Amino acid sequence: MLWVRIVLKIGAALFLLAAFSFSTSVEIIPIKQKGAGPLFQIHRGRKWGYMDRTGKVVVRPQFDWEQDYFDGLAGVSQGQKWGYADEPGEIVIPIQFDGAGHFSDGLAPVLVGRRWAYIDLAGRFVVVPRFQGAAEFHEGVARVVTWDTARCDNRSYTNEDAPAFVLNSSGFGCEYTNRRFGFISRGGEFLVAPQYSDAEDFSEGLANIRTDDSDGPRWGFIDRTGKAVIPPRFTAVLPFSEGLAAVRVDTTGGL
Repeated sequence: MLWVRIVLKIGAALFLLAAFSFSTSVEIIPIKQKGAGPLFQIHRGRKWGYMDRTGKVVVRPQFDWEQDYFDGLAGVSQGQKWGYADEPGEIVIPIQFDGAGHFSDGLAPVLVGRRWAYIDLAGRFVVVPRFQGAAEFHEGVARVVTWDTARCDNRSYTNEDAPAFVLNSSGFGCEYTNRRFGFISRGGEFLVAPQYSDAEDFSEGLANIRTDDSDGPRWGFIDRTGKAVIPPRFTAVLPFSEGLAAVRVDTTGGL
């Protein structure tokens, strides 16, 4: 997530700089995630802030990095640490975390040392640091991951010596041994134990999951109990939307 977002920002910035010249030297990044709050990201020099739809600067550029607003709060960083700011730009959850995701369903994943936890909108821990990887909540369920070792840029790491980018980037560019995905409740209890080689967030009550066997990787869909509502038999799938999901069928394999 982090690395993809960086590429999108750089690409948008280059496009805008080629098309416009800003006398204020404020570069506008008019992109944000689906469902994000009303403010857009801007930066001046190396600092980031926010503007409204009219282009008025609402939060002056002051952060080293930032995220979109969700549930009224945005993850912001100063130095190597993260916290959360409200829409006026005030830090309401102190900058103290080693990584941060956005709020969803009133909770956000945060990295504390080498483990991910979840906090509420007041900054209180709802789930203590315990996961090797954690995503945002969707439909009251969050996706988490475990792994034994990671190999990135021809170097091998364990959970005890992996650098921050390995823990922060959701594995972008890395290969893992024994990586398994599962799902937890808002209280941190496992609804589905880590067992899938890949998984996506819940949408319309179902999550797409991948299993690997002798026939290769196959995708299917599970419900919140882990029941395979649609058994893994597709080579690729997209999440459900309006009652339908796109799937790819491997015709050479007889599916």
